[in-house]
Amino acid sequence: KHTNKIYYLSISFFALIVGFNKLSAEVIEVKEAVDIYLSYYKDYQNLDRAIEKLDNILKKNPNNIEALILLSHVWLTYGDVVTKDTNEKLNAYEKGRDIAKKAIELSPKNPDGHFWYIANIGRWGQTKGVLRSLF
Repeated sequence: KHTNKIYYLSISFFALIVGFNKLSAEVIEVKEAVDIYLSYYKDYQNLDRAIEKLDNILKKNPNNIEALILLSHVWLTYGDVVTKDTNEKLNAYEKGRDIAKKAIELSPKNPDGHFWYIANIGRWGQTKGVLRSLF
């Protein structure tokens, strides 16, 4: 009986370690995406690379709040920096808004999700035109 307890305790400990390793791998991947994003001024393609990295993280774990919030931020920057016409800008801001909305649904008390949601809506409104964005 004592051996069974040790066995189950060992299995639980192993599962905990594996869980932490998975979690830490996600944290590292998000950090890498941050580094890629923060270097966009050197090469605008880094915005595409950051989006791709974050999309891959979210394919593995669609509820990764940090990845969702960063992706919303990246889409806002993408709309500001990379897009050439009004429709592309509006699409980028809509993507950022929708992603931030998902982050808010998953973590309603996280202020970053709310900030990037409003930031994308605000930029969308500026791009569309204040009066036209109301109708």
